Amino acid sequence: MAEVSKKRGEFGEEIVDQLLNLIGWHPNLKGIDVECIRPIEHAISTKNRVTHGVDFIYQYDSPFFSDTKDFVLISSKFNDEYTMVDKTL
Repeated sequence: MAEVSKKRGEFGEEIVDQLLNLIGWHPNLKGIDVECIRPIEHAISTKNRVTHGVDFIYQYDSPFFSDTKDFVLISSKFNDEYTMVDKTL
């Protein structure tokens, strides 16, 4: 089951990577772990959280403030069991 989950995750990341490239966001970094600053509040089961996985990080010069960079952290999720919702009612 873990292998299927890993493949789904990789497939979802590839979709997000292609979408970001389509809109001109060429991510600067991929597959980064960021240290958790609230390990107790973000605990998984009985273990404190050590890191959070970030799939993509995009940075750009701020259009509002000079000499400032903005960072966008992107974490993607993929599920191949999406359902269609009928909104014609």
